[in-house]
Amino acid sequence: YVSLNNTPDEFAMVVRAALHAGGHLNILPMGVVSVEKVQKIALEEGGHKLIVNLYAIHGLDLTPTYIWLDDQREFFSESVGWITTIRRGWESAAKTLIRAETDSGQSALHDLAHNLATRPKSEVVFSHVSLFNSNSASIQTDQTVIVSGNHISYVGQEPPSIDPNATVIDGHGLTLLPGLWDMHVHLFAGSDGLLNIAAGVTTVRDMGNINDQLLIRRRAYDTGNEIGPRVIPAGFIDGRGPDQTPIGMFADTEQEVQKDVAQYASMGYTQIKIYSSVKPELVPIIVREAHARGMRVSGHIPAGMIAEQAVRDGYDEIQHMNFLFLNFMPDVKDTQTSARLTEVGSRGSDIDIGSRQVQSFLNLLSDRHVAVDVTLGVFESLYCDRPGQVSVAALDYADRLPIQVRRGLLVGGLPVTPENDERYRQSFERMKQMLRGMYDHDLTIEAGTDNTVMGLGLIHELQIYEESGIPVAKTLQLATLGAATVMHRNSDLGSIETGKLADLVLVEGDPTEDLKRLEHAKLVMKDGVIYEPAKLYTALGITP
Repeated sequence: YVSLNNTPDEFAMVVRAALHAGGHLNILPMGVVSVEKVQKIALEEGGHKLIVNLYAIHGLDLTPTYIWLDDQREFFSESVGWITTIRRGWESAAKTLIRAETDSGQSALHDLAHNLATRPKSEVVFSHVSLFNSNSASIQTDQTVIVSGNHISYVGQEPPSIDPNATVIDGHGLTLLPGLWDMHVHLFAGSDGLLNIAAGVTTVRDMGNINDQLLIRRRAYDTGNEIGPRVIPAGFIDGRGPDQTPIGMFADTEQEVQKDVAQYASMGYTQIKIYSSVKPELVPIIVREAHARGMRVSGHIPAGMIAEQAVRDGYDEIQHMNFLFLNFMPDVKDTQTSARLTEVGSRGSDIDIGSRQVQSFLNLLSDRHVAVDVTLGVFESLYCDRPGQVSVAALDYADRLPIQVRRGLLVGGLPVTPENDERYRQSFERMKQMLRGMYDHDLTIEAGTDNTVMGLGLIHELQIYEESGIPVAKTLQLATLGAATVMHRNSDLGSIETGKLADLVLVEGDPTEDLKRLEHAKLVMKDGVIYEPAKLYTALGITP
């Protein structure tokens, strides 16, 4: 048994036990771990010398768990995120070990990209396949789609002569869709890229990250050194203060705004995201500077403002459904804190979606063409998950996940009391009603997960939209062509048309009848490169 909140030495016990058992070990209540020795390093400190060995434990998480042991297989060091534990007296070796561990992780990802990606040497032909037409949100049957290189070269029923060396894929009983878009992620190194591709998510919008690290991941995905989606980054700006975030850039003056926006524009970013601690008086300045450079502006609603004010100041888009609800709670001022979540959970069910006030606000969003990135899966987990029960967002696939990931789905959402337990659930139902009201007002709705389980989380997000009353075909449309249109990439992405980039997903059955069919992807193509989801999931320790 390996506990979830373990001491570092527990992993040393796992390594010793697995090696004693021949490298593999059954664990409780389910699963198998395997252990491999990755490398060894000679250290010297204060005249003392020591050999340490890096071991990788597979099977607990989506990516290997790394630990350093000495030659007697006793614990020496472990690094998790920003926290490193190391034997006293050897603290100066930490950076060396972290660098070696990072290099090993990247090497493993490079190997997966080499082994699990198929780069066709000639045309790829999808014959007799049903095609999801994202322009009309409908299914066209018995179609042929030909991919040449990284572009779609033919779509129709009467194909021209086919290259005798072409790879022909029989599409009977299958549906071909444009690659899906997740419009709200925060990418991290490791499993995120593979999870997205395995689920058919071929493009993501990163809504805030450590810029240097994100650039490295984007380059790795684009060059094929790692498996991952296309990445469209948003430039993150926050204000300084006790609730500031550890990422992005900061701006507390007009001069800082000008510098930050100009720097993001020079980096090729097409969007600015405003966060919760930005001073309200700086919002119109950010909008002015960004719009002058052709950039979109979106974000949280900064503390001290409501959504209507941000829209009138020039927001093109709002992140998260809770900020729409806070528009009708102007007494909640400290929205840079967790109050932006708890107050909506406690009071959201009181909002009347059909009221004149709400309908007037939705009309304003429609008149100003303001998009909303609703991230409903996040709020479902916050308001409806309970400790000891599998997260409602992951009920469909929890048993397929590695044991430690599955255990992480049992922690519950926001703390509940007898007084707010049912109100939290009711507030989430009211959010779904608001989403339906947005759809009825023909608002631009964006599908994003905000880092629920990558890939699979987007499929669940779309299921929530279906539960809210949005037709399935329209849901698929907003997650493909709709997203591409918002980001001005619809000329080359978002639909299956001749001349567009070859980002495609092949699934069993008809997803316009059952969105869960998206979980049964047989093949994913990104930029003309073919991936088999079953193999990607297996590499991550997930049962296909």
